[in-house]
Amino acid sequence: MLLGRCSYRIISLLGLVCLLGQALVAQRLEQTPPERLSLEAEVETFFRDNEYGAQICDDYTLPGYRLRLNLDYNTPTRRPLRLKLGLSNLYYWGASLYPNAPYYIDLPYWSDEGSGYSRFRLRPFVQASIRLHPRWELTLGSLHGGVAHRLIEPLYNPELRLTADYETGIQLRHSSERLSLDAWVDWRSFIFRRARHQEAFVAGARLDYDLLSTKGSALKLRAQTLWGHRGGIENIVPDTVHTWGNTALGLQYQYRRRGQRRPLTFSVGTYLLTYTQRGGHYASDLGLGSYTELGLAGRNWELGLAGWYARGYMGVLSTPFVQSELLRSPQGRLYSPSTSYLKISAGYSLYEGQWYTLGCRAAMWMYPRGSSTMAEVYLSIRPRFVLLRGR
Repeated sequence: MLLGRCSYRIISLLGLVCLLGQALVAQRLEQTPPERLSLEAEVETFFRDNEYGAQICDDYTLPGYRLRLNLDYNTPTRRPLRLKLGLSNLYYWGASLYPNAPYYIDLPYWSDEGSGYSRFRLRPFVQASIRLHPRWELTLGSLHGGVAHRLIEPLYNPELRLTADYETGIQLRHSSERLSLDAWVDWRSFIFRRARHQEAFVAGARLDYDLLSTKGSALKLRAQTLWGHRGGIENIVPDTVHTWGNTALGLQYQYRRRGQRRPLTFSVGTYLLTYTQRGGHYASDLGLGSYTELGLAGRNWELGLAGWYARGYMGVLSTPFVQSELLRSPQGRLYSPSTSYLKISAGYSLYEGQWYTLGCRAAMWMYPRGSSTMAEVYLSIRPRFVLLRGR
């Protein structure tokens, strides 16, 4: 009897100590002022080697780094405001022009810098965001773009994160339990009187909707579209005014096995894609495609398998492997009515919170005319320093 009373008192005392500890931690967290002004740095060094088939485009290597340094200010307003001001720099070791990859040789023309591209150039980074609603965010200036749009490969080439500047324009994002929406306009260049270039912009949208969702799996309806336009009223250059776009509609199933030791994610998605053009810039005005991808990922690794088939398809920002009009040949451009490939990919990464990520990726595209490969190593470091806290 005495032993039972002692045990009860010990258990009660331990419970009281735990409650007091939780209260002290909660009070300390409440007393910690929120961040108002911080200094952010994001540095990614990379080395990517593309061994492409001769009919697709010339192979090339991208050794370099991307740097962004900015101040991050959060206002104590009823609707949260966030302002980021800084500079960004994308640099290739040994390159005299930016960028120096054959597949992006026309980028200076469309972004109004022509031969003035320098091997070392600084670009402004200005991002202003307002939380209109707990689930809606409007962004102006430098966008949350690139791979953050989560577009499939026939719409967006992931390599653009190593070759393209930050997207700039306007963006609206929504996130809830069942719906995720991202819509944006990336403005590339204006057209003025006597301009030697055309107006150019890219507009896109992505919608993910959970049709069925359980504790470990989900079935999603996915819709994606991307449109490019080149032209303008003051169009004095000898080129066509044209608009072309890609649209994808599909289903994705995802299963997640959660666990501290061996988490696992399996996904499979299938999509129907369309291509349309106005202005007659490419050989094809209409096109259809189908795309299927499978993925298996653990804590530090991922494996992928994807298949593609299309007729008369041209991508706005796609990989060269989906294009019906091929980039390089001894006689110039080639047109292939149908395109297809089977892709195998793998990746491994080491990371520590938000501080750094060290990773490597490899992929092989196999198609009727041959095969192409890619290998990449990168190190991304993201330090953040709090300069000012507020009440």
